[in-house]
Amino acid sequence: MPRILLIDTQPVLRRGLRAILDAELPGCEFGEAGSGNEGIALLQRQPWDLAIAQIALPDVHWVDLIRRIKAKAPRVPVLVFCRYPEEQYGTRCLKLGACGYLSKTADAATIIEVVRRVLAREVYLSPKVGTQLAMEASHQAAAEPHEQLSNREYEIFRMLTAGLTVTEIGQRLNLSVKTISTYRKRIMTKMGMQTNADLTRYALSIGLMY
Repeated sequence: MPRILLIDTQPVLRRGLRAILDAELPGCEFGEAGSGNEGIALLQRQPWDLAIAQIALPDVHWVDLIRRIKAKAPRVPVLVFCRYPEEQYGTRCLKLGACGYLSKTADAATIIEVVRRVLAREVYLSPKVGTQLAMEASHQAAAEPHEQLSNREYEIFRMLTAGLTVTEIGQRLNLSVKTISTYRKRIMTKMGMQTNADLTRYALSIGLMY
């Protein structure tokens, strides 16, 4: 039977997801990890058929998490299960190697359907993410300013729009204030903006606020 590893900082959410899956997929074996590093270690030590991971982890940046899982356990599909809306991070996670992106607002029926599909080695594309990828591939839409950002720049952009200072961002990402300030300047240049308020207004206008 399938072996599923749940990577999430909140035990209640891990157990709730486990209960949903266990009710519809009897016989599955589950493992739990409360951090990114713990999850990566478990993936290396034992065989797994699926890793379901949140990306808002305090110990591993979301880009590094997906990359490290794919490097250490390349045959294990990664389903991202996160509180952020899929239009914010969905396509970026898929491009890094995830097999799907599912919002934590999804109902139980959708969760079960998506898990069944990825266990069958399918890639899950929600309608929103599928449309975004199709538009990128066909070049039918002009790139939005935030789409020009690297994954690290995008993460810092999101934190700036949430009102965090460069000091707070540096503490969260384990980077110096100078490094964060450099990233901030790059973001402003790429997006053609001058202040954090400009970034916030932009994020509000296209529905990217947390």
